[in-house]
Amino acid sequence: RAAEPEAAEAAEIARQLATPWQKLFQSVERAYSDEVALLSVQPDAQRGSVSIIGEAKEYGDVLSFVRRLNQQAPLGDVHLVGTEIKESDPQRPMLFTIAARWRISQ
Repeated sequence: RAAEPEAAEAAEIARQLATPWQKLFQSVERAYSDEVALLSVQPDAQRGSVSIIGEAKEYGDVLSFVRRLNQQAPLGDVHLVGTEIKESDPQRPMLFTIAARWRISQ
C-alpha cells in the first residue's frame, strides 16, 4: 500500500510525458500572425482544453486568428470568449480570450 501513491505519481508523470505538447504549440504557431500578440497559452491536458489570451489592434484581426486556429488540428470548437479595449494604453489594443477544445489523441 505504501507504494500506491508513488505508482499513481509515476503514472501521472508518464501521462504528462506522453502528452503531445509540441503538436498543440505548433498549431497555435501556424495560426499566428503579426497582427496579434500572444500573452498566454494555457493548456489543460486533463480537460482537453486550451485558453489563449492575447491582444490585437483590430477586432477583425482577432476574428481572423480565431478562424485560422479553427483550421488547425488538434484544435476544435475554437471560440472567442471575450474582448476588452485596454483604455489605459494610448494605442488602445484589444485584449481577447479564446477557448478551444484540444484533441490530444491526434
